[in-house]
Amino acid sequence: MIGKLLGGRYKILEKLGSGGMAVVYKARCTLLDRLVTVKVLREELVSDGEFVRRFHREAQAVAKLSHPNIVNVYDVGQEDGVPYIVMEYIEGETLKDLIRREGKLEPKRALDIAVQICAALEHAHESGIIHRDIKPQNILITPQGRVKVTDFGIALAASGATVTHAGKIMGTVHYLSPEQARGEMVGKASDLYSTGAVLYEMLTGRVPFEGESPVSIALKHLQEPVVPLRQFVPALPLAVEQVVQRAMNKDPRLRFSSAKEMAAALQAAMRGEKLPFAVEEAGKGQPADWREETRFFERDSLGTAADKDRTPAAPARVSKKRKLRPYVWAIGVLLFLAFLGGGIYALDRWVIVPEVTVPMVQGKLLEEAMADLERSGLRGAVVGQEYSTEVGKNRVISQEPEAENVVRKGRTVKLVVSLGPQLLLVPNVKGKTLTEASILLANAGFKVGSVEPVYSDQFPVDQVVSQIPAADTQQPAGTPVQLIVSKGGAPQSVEMPSLVGLRLDTAQFELSRLGLVLGKVEEKESGDFFVGQVTAQSIPSGTQVWPGETVDLTVSQGPGPAPKNAAVTVRVPAGNGEHQVVIVVDDRKDRREVYRGNHYAGDVVKESVRYYGQGKIQVFIDGKLVEEKGVS
Repeated sequence: MIGKLLGGRYKILEKLGSGGMAVVYKARCTLLDRLVTVKVLREELVSDGEFVRRFHREAQAVAKLSHPNIVNVYDVGQEDGVPYIVMEYIEGETLKDLIRREGKLEPKRALDIAVQICAALEHAHESGIIHRDIKPQNILITPQGRVKVTDFGIALAASGATVTHAGKIMGTVHYLSPEQARGEMVGKASDLYSTGAVLYEMLTGRVPFEGESPVSIALKHLQEPVVPLRQFVPALPLAVEQVVQRAMNKDPRLRFSSAKEMAAALQAAMRGEKLPFAVEEAGKGQPADWREETRFFERDSLGTAADKDRTPAAPARVSKKRKLRPYVWAIGVLLFLAFLGGGIYALDRWVIVPEVTVPMVQGKLLEEAMADLERSGLRGAVVGQEYSTEVGKNRVISQEPEAENVVRKGRTVKLVVSLGPQLLLVPNVKGKTLTEASILLANAGFKVGSVEPVYSDQFPVDQVVSQIPAADTQQPAGTPVQLIVSKGGAPQSVEMPSLVGLRLDTAQFELSRLGLVLGKVEEKESGDFFVGQVTAQSIPSGTQVWPGETVDLTVSQGPGPAPKNAAVTVRVPAGNGEHQVVIVVDDRKDRREVYRGNHYAGDVVKESVRYYGQGKIQVFIDGKLVEEKGVS
């Protein structure tokens, strides 16, 4: 496709990427002299009527829209039966690339991006278009920070948008709304759910739900609550968490009523305002800390009912003091001292607990770690077990509190213990291409180690010949698998030709034809060769060489050989009729014919032949060589 001219005006410059339905190219509109993006339906899908309809549907959907946060469509067309869409070219990167590069984004930046996504969706929804595939990969970010929503490839009119096609989920599973996962009708609320999922990933650097398969992730969207944002970002304002929770509510009716309402809530959260819906929903599924904040402000401003109803007590009558006898005073003092001593003992025994330093038990066997903690006056508790390739089985991966912290005696130290490396079955990738093998290994929990190319007559180029470790053996997860990959059949040796006397370009062509490589070219003066002719070669002619070997050449700088003359006499033999006489010179200059004539038997032909440098003079009669002599 590169260099091809579509529709007589869009010249394809380079490939930008590809998806399941189309290939995207950067092109130049030769009519308006501007860069554009051209999305071309994959050739293998041209015969699939449903994919063609979806492709045209995208063009029709986006052609209705004109908004600064939506990629514009300029043109549609068809080339050799393959449809294409011409769109606005956006300099920048996808939101997915931004998240991969930076991890979680600053809340203000993430909310600003989400507000722009909502603005694009509000315009699309007002035009009756539901996007259905909002995800970071479909959000472009310009260098100036402007959001551009793209890829309305599975968008439908709001009146008829369904999630399934031929039993397949349409949309990306990590950002899929519950109603999409169930294959139900989708509406504006589905796009808002996906926007909430995208915002969740921007704020945390991770998708809301993860699983071993698309089905398991879709089930989590249907059944499991999302982990609260502030578990990953403790300093995040509560209002931001509430916006995401409402956008990702399992019930579409309990989400925002529109993208405009969601954008307003995001902007209020950015300003640090309390959200109206948070007060309305207090006690109805809102986080406990919101309700506690509400109660706190009520207590702080109003006080308690008991405080308001309390009235000053009437002063009690003071009775006359009676004089106490001395022995009563003595008994009282003794009781007081006993009570004081008991209190001091209890304070020392149960309240004033001595402090100890937490020992380092990380990396130790569990039994040793428990013993060390007990000797230090602490208790150990296993709170988790994890697979690990770095920490041996039954050894401590981490401890909390960490070593060298000073804590009260008797404190429990939480331990996470290694299960050792997780053993997985190595897949068989023999006969697969390197790309296929890499995907299979990654999906099985392994990674590609070193790749060693070898010659193979049995396996085509780029196919795996063998692997280490072997297939169907159990190895720790993440183990690198060495791949031995074919680079085709072994090359055959060739005989080194003589390049002396050839011009440099001709000599280079001969080397290339034999699979040899031109090395250094050195220029020297020569009286035997003309300028540009090869005077010497590093590998002598007749030597057996292998393709890929390097050959150095020496080339003449001139002045070249001076012309000389040689007398040639030819006697025409007896015979009937005429005979054709031809004289040929093959010297440093070239091979050339210097005489041609017809003669009768007995004729004598005498010619003075000019030659340059070492060579030979040949005489042919009736096409047969009859004489050859060297000259120098």
